[in-house]
Amino acid sequence: MRNWAIAGASLAAGLLGAGLYSARVARKAEEQVPMDGRLVEAGGTLLHVTEQGEGPPLLLIHGLGAQLASISRGWSAIRLAARSAFMSRSGMGIRSPAWR
Repeated sequence: MRNWAIAGASLAAGLLGAGLYSARVARKAEEQVPMDGRLVEAGGTLLHVTEQGEGPPLLLIHGLGAQLASISRGWSAIRLAARSAFMSRSGMGIRSPAWR
């Protein structure tokens, strides 16, 4: 019985340590790569959006496993032809502090 208690306490401590480490690494990454664009509330959800260019609006949404930074750089041709809005899907990419 005692071995199970020690194993359970060790597992809980390890998970807590991993969670704290992950939060610290995430904060450091967000400090090193500041958010471009802005946060927009839509339907009770905060979305990370950047807008560039002029002309007719064009909304670009990244695919699965990506984030806004994956598509917002390197699209200079689209920026010349349209007002491009790049949106990060909910749960991906940059989050607002209120979501934590």
